[in-house]
Amino acid sequence: MATVYRPRIVIADDHRLLAQVCKPLLEPEFDVVGIAYDGYELLESAIKLKPDAAIVDIAMPRLNGLDAGEHLKRLMPGIKLVFMTGATSARVVAEAFSIGASAYVVKSAGTEELFIALRKALKGQSFISSAITGSTLDLMTTQKLERPWSKRLTFRQRSIFQLLVEGRSMKEASSFLNISVSAISFHKYRIMKRLGATTNSELVQIAIRKGIV
Repeated sequence: MATVYRPRIVIADDHRLLAQVCKPLLEPEFDVVGIAYDGYELLESAIKLKPDAAIVDIAMPRLNGLDAGEHLKRLMPGIKLVFMTGATSARVVAEAFSIGASAYVVKSAGTEELFIALRKALKGQSFISSAITGSTLDLMTTQKLERPWSKRLTFRQRSIFQLLVEGRSMKEASSFLNISVSAISFHKYRIMKRLGATTNSELVQIAIRKGIV
């Protein structure tokens, strides 16, 4: 008897309990081949495990879901991104689809929405959670589907930016990214200049506005 192919899924969410609870819920229909707890773990897991789709939270430590998802689509253009998050703003929804999301599910939605989102994504279709209101969708369609602020920064700079606004020292960021402290300092200077920030507190405020922290 021929074996029926089951789509391979990776889950990325820093809420460990939620990620671990999702796994057995999905496994009757999908093969959950990995769980990641931040954006870097997602990239490492996806490159190693070659999943068909990734369920991605947006607000994750070290590297947020939008930056991780954007980089992942460049590395693996065929992977389907299903964002599962608590964010419902038009800007965040628009950004998610601008980087190649197939589906957007709000965490307050029922489990069935996640299954529908995955099924549609794997068929090459799009899905937006019913929790996203009509007014949000209307606003989303009027916004430019791009991440203009992030285009001012390289992927490395966005990685450093997030680590610093999370309160990590330049030495800690240096150790994590395996580059020198002087390189971190140089990138921080460039980041502040490109984002128009003059103090660390202004960097944090920008990160909060952009949903990074």
